[in-house]
Amino acid sequence: ATVHASASIELPVSAEAAWDVVADIDAWPRFLPGVSRARIIHSTGSDDAHPGPGAEFRWTSAGVPLRSRVEVADPAQELTWTGVAFWLVAVHRNTLEPFSDDACRLTSEESMAGLGAPWLMPVDKLERQLTGFVQAVRDEAVRRHG
Repeated sequence: ATVHASASIELPVSAEAAWDVVADIDAWPRFLPGVSRARIIHSTGSDDAHPGPGAEFRWTSAGVPLRSRVEVADPAQELTWTGVAFWLVAVHRNTLEPFSDDACRLTSEESMAGLGAPWLMPVDKLERQLTGFVQAVRDEAVRRHG
């Protein structure tokens, strides 16, 4: 990919509690900065709040409409999706590493490719977005489960 960035944060909640927030796609507009809409349109998981691999969702981030598909949904461990916006293709991987029963690390990384990707999404901008993402997940996880 022509653009790649990552961000990590420690959360004072279990990996299961963090997963509950990261995988709650329909709730993203309530706590993720810049996300104004998110909706699962085809779920393959056990419920709509925790979709499985192959689930599709549509969302709007920073005013850009996105189409995404869950590629990996391993509860309390990993949620990875691919997405398309205009002619750009992205892979967004979120991993959870437990430290104890009530603490974990969330690492969020994204790579993006397509004509003009480094100009449309410079690495520093993507790093800021990912830092905002992990912080918002932390805040929401503490609010829900802390």
